[in-house]
Parts: sequence; structure tokens; C-alpha cells
Amino acid sequence: MGDARALLQEWVETRRQISKERRDWALAKDLLESRVALIEGEIGSVRNRTAEIQADIAKTDKSRAEIEAEKVRFTATSAELASALVGLEDRTRTLVRRLPASVREKLAPISQSLPKDAASADPNKLSERYLTVVAILNEVNKFNREIRAESEIREFDNGSKIEVTTLYVGLGQAYYASGDGKTAGYGVPGDDNWTWMPANDQAAEIVGAIEILTKGADARFANLPIRLQ
Repeated sequence: MGDARALLQEWVETRRQISKERRDWALAKDLLESRVALIEGEIGSVRNRTAEIQADIAKTDKSRAEIEAEKVRFTATSAELASALVGLEDRTRTLVRRLPASVREKLAPISQSLPKDAASADPNKLSERYLTVVAILNEVNKFNREIRAESEIREFDNGSKIEVTTLYVGLGQAYYASGDGKTAGYGVPGDDNWTWMPANDQAAEIVGAIEILTKGADARFANLPIRLQ
């Protein structure tokens, strides 16, 4: 009888132990599944973040490539502008030398900014140099569209100097005459300055043309000498 009771108690204890292990296993399984789901979620987040980072890297690489391409284009454009500007500055300097002294003096503060050696000038000041050229050309263009009279001292081959009034017809031709009307001539612009030629035999016509502008004389046709360039 005692052995049967002991066996029964042992069987009951075994069943209780099995039930406890099943409950513990079920609980452990739930915890393990929750942990696996959490880890899988974290792995998914890491993958998504990795994909975003790779996309950002690709975008950054593309932007860097675009910036480099733009830099290359800018450098090429700057080189072209610098090359073109050298020629512009040289031609502008030549034009300044063809202007009357009074106009050259007016432009002196600006024209002195033209580099003496345009090819070795500062490439970082392209905009300033272009503005200088534009300012000078605006004045040259203004002068070229006008007919104006200037009082000047003309020096002649014999060393004599006479005060004359010079009538400039833009940068094409000019005519001068002394106050007594005995000395007259005409000129054309050259590379370094104007070239003057005597025309005393046509002094009356030249004086008449000058007086139309300076003294309001009646307009009329004037038979003036001309030299084609």
C-alpha cells in the first residue's frame, strides 16, 4: 500500500513538472519569437537606412560630378573670355590714341586702368576689365557720332605752333583753321595719333564749315578735302 502511494505521488510530481516545463517552454517560445521579430524589424530598418545612405551617396557623387563638370565649363568659358578680352583691350587702347587730346584727358582716369600687358593681366578681374573696356567704348562711340569743335595748339613741321579750331567729324575726318583763316588743313586718325595735312588753298571752305558749327552760320554745302583710309 505504501509503495502504491509513493508511486502515485511520484507520478503526480512528474506530471506537475511536465506541465511546468511546458508552460516555461511556451513562455520562452513567445519571448524568443518576440525577440526574433524585434531583431528582424531592426534588420529591416538597417537595410532601409543603408539603402537611403547608398542613395544619398549616389546623389552626392552625381552632384559632385555635376559640380566638377560645371567647374570645367566655367574654366573653359573664363579662358575664352580672357583670350577675347586681350584683343579688345589692345584695340581699345589703339582707339584711345586716335581721340583728340581733350577726350583722351577726359578718359585718362578710366583708360589708365587698361593693363599694359593684357596677356599677363589678372584673370580674376575679368569683370572689372570688361567694364573698363565698355566705359571707354561708350565714350568713343559717343564721340564718333558727333561733330564737335575743339580749340587746340597745332605744331607744324617747321617747328611753329599755332592755335587752331579743329572740327572733328567723329573718328573719320577732322579739319582745322587758324583764327586769321590763313592756315588750314585736315587730318585722319592713325594708329598712334592723327595725321595732319595742310590745305591752305581751301582755308575759306574749312573756316566756313567750322563757323556753321561754332557761330551758327547758315548751313551750306562745303567743298572740303577728304582722304579715304
